[in-house]
Amino acid sequence: METSTLWARGAAAAVMLLALAGCSSAPEPDLSPSPSTTASPSPAPSETAEPQVDPLPESFDCRLASGIFPPMDLAWGAHALQMELVGLDGAEIAMVAPEGMHATVTPSADAVDPEALVVAAVQRIEAAGYATPTWSLAPAVPWTFDDLCASMEAAFVEMTRDGAVTELGIQGDARLRVGIRTGFPVPSSVEAIDDAHPGLLLLVETVGVDIGADGG
Repeated sequence: METSTLWARGAAAAVMLLALAGCSSAPEPDLSPSPSTTASPSPAPSETAEPQVDPLPESFDCRLASGIFPPMDLAWGAHALQMELVGLDGAEIAMVAPEGMHATVTPSADAVDPEALVVAAVQRIEAAGYATPTWSLAPAVPWTFDDLCASMEAAFVEMTRDGAVTELGIQGDARLRVGIRTGFPVPSSVEAIDDAHPGLLLLVETVGVDIGADGG
């Protein structure tokens, strides 16, 4: 089971459903004129207000959408290590993928001493009462978890537009999986992510066929 693959589609759908529910529950205003007042003339075309566009949901958070938050069960030491290393600051680590009591840590290539970072984090979670996980270091990648989050948020914007992007997920190997609907071109903003961080993206068609240049 790919427990390290973290899907954001549910979070995006929940945000959109809440927005729709809020709109449908609002009562329609009574626009009929009052008997004691005279209806005001309609404004001239030049005075008509600009149409309002709903802003993007402000509640979208990459870490919460990826299931990264402090575990309530003290036995979940690997998840506590994930939270400790990338939950608040992901400037030197690219990903922490917990699986059972083991965590695979993918450092950023810019990290000076990733092993020391992990050892110190394990000591902190032990002091907090969490079970001690086992861990291993994966090969470093030239981006950080903060880069992953920024890329995920940029791709999420596309999910609210023309429907080209249908799913998002941060994978255990520190790549961002982006599902593109069959027949749609890859949005330019998603291509810009690959230009900024080559290798970070794993593009797939919504039917599951890999269309990324280096994906598999």
